[in-house]
Amino acid sequence: VFDREQLAGAIKLVSNFSGKTSDVKLHPTADEKTLEVFASNQLVGENVYQVPIKKKKGEDIREIVFNWRYLYDGIRALPGNTITIALTNEQKPAILKPTDDDSVFYIVMPIQQ
Repeated sequence: VFDREQLAGAIKLVSNFSGKTSDVKLHPTADEKTLEVFASNQLVGENVYQVPIKKKKGEDIREIVFNWRYLYDGIRALPGNTITIALTNEQKPAILKPTDDDSVFYIVMPIQQ
């Protein structure tokens, strides 16, 4: 569970450093209290932004890569202040939904590395 505005802002900030595939990497830090949003480009550089994890449940996902535009559009389209990102593994689609509303959700497919 994440604050919607903080996560959207982090994705937007690191997107300037994404490569040709517009990829951003998401992975929890070692203490599992923050999510690192990371992007890099050989010509521009790299950027890392950390977003606090409000609540975590389930097994650990090491790293998952998304096209930042699709992920950002989904986060911005959802109502509410907090969102839940449901992941099975690094190759399966992720479900984004408002934490307090089950009537709407957004599915986004990760980029295969």
